[in-house]
Amino acid sequence: MGKRPISACAPEATHTMTRRIHAVGRRQRGQGISEYVVMLALILMLVAGTVHLVAANAKNALSKAASALQHRSDSD
Repeated sequence: MGKRPISACAPEATHTMTRRIHAVGRRQRGQGISEYVVMLALILMLVAGTVHLVAANAKNALSKAASALQHRSDSD
């Protein structure tokens, strides 16, 4: 016995298959959103770490500059 064409399937079977296809699409969309959220969180962590390092280096540089200015004014 050969395969039946798709149009020969029962309407309820076609409806069930259509629902399953749509469900897969919704799951993939949800997965895509969660991947973007994870990527955004990682990027924010990198930015926060970079800002922390830059702030620490800037604080150190400004402290050295202030100390140098203070020693210079003390020697005058």
